[in-house]
Amino acid sequence: MKYIDYSDFIKKLDTFIYFLKHKTDNRFSGEFINMLLSKAYTHGIYEDLKLASKYLSPNSKVLDLGTGIGFIPLLLDSGLDYDAFEIKLSSKNNTYSFGVTKETENQKNIIEREKYLHDTWKKIKSKNVKYKFYDGINIPSKTGKYDMVLLHAVWEHVPHQVQPQLMQEIKRVLKKDGILYITRLPRKLAYQEYLARLLNLGGHEWLYSESATKKEMQEYGFQVLNMSRMDVLFSFPHNIWNPIHKFIITLDKLLLKTPLSIFAHEFRIILRKNPK
Repeated sequence: MKYIDYSDFIKKLDTFIYFLKHKTDNRFSGEFINMLLSKAYTHGIYEDLKLASKYLSPNSKVLDLGTGIGFIPLLLDSGLDYDAFEIKLSSKNNTYSFGVTKETENQKNIIEREKYLHDTWKKIKSKNVKYKFYDGINIPSKTGKYDMVLLHAVWEHVPHQVQPQLMQEIKRVLKKDGILYITRLPRKLAYQEYLARLLNLGGHEWLYSESATKKEMQEYGFQVLNMSRMDVLFSFPHNIWNPIHKFIITLDKLLLKTPLSIFAHEFRIILRKNPK
């Protein structure tokens, strides 16, 4: 399936940002708006969705697992059939959502955040997307339902002890030759992660290597179709980089073709479920 042009993608993105600014609760929308305002970062989202489209047909069923605010289905294609699930942290589980855990946020904030997500999903009013909370492990879908399960900036927030259970569920709901698309995995050699920790700006708790991830996914029963690195250069803060984003995007593409790509921030991996 062919993906939309970049100009059409930007129009969709701008419409969604306007919706967040003017139709949702500003107490929570700011973090999503700041992320989506980065032109370099959202160009990476465009590249992801363009690549994902190559593995889809107009009648494909897609699960956006860990959907958050729910923008990925809206930007991918309005004609596809989507389920979009997000972890309900206020239930009894220890799984992660956006790096937020029960240990770092009190129960009141968790409940308010979930209400914001639920209210936002209702306001989106998409006929093709069904938004729902789940417990972080058991996917509320029938076996063999999806042509693709998409994890956008999600897998790195799932605790290692939970990953085998969740992966078995992902395999269960995928069709026998279904696609698992994992993207925005932070790399162990990413200089951006080490700078973030050095400057106390946060950073991911768990980092990944391509070789170990490839081996692990093969052990889970997947065939690796594609693996590529992303983002040698910074995308944030957007108010600094947006004025020169075209230069940043072009330079980043060039750097990814050089040995300096070893220091790239993230990578994506596209997998096919091995038929039994």
